[in-house]
Amino acid sequence: MAEPADALVVEAALADLARIDADKAAAARAGFDSLTWGEGLAAVTGHALADFLW
Repeated sequence: MAEPADALVVEAALADLARIDADKAAAARAGFDSLTWGEGLAAVTGHALADFLW
């Protein structure tokens, strides 16, 4: 099964960030995984994002 396009975009962005700063990329990955519960960008809602940031 192919990865959804949004997953590829996220992985590419995290890979780019990791080339610049591995620690920040790891923190970004942890935040993304916490926000999406492994379900990808489609799982993110405005309410969930606000709750996460609060």
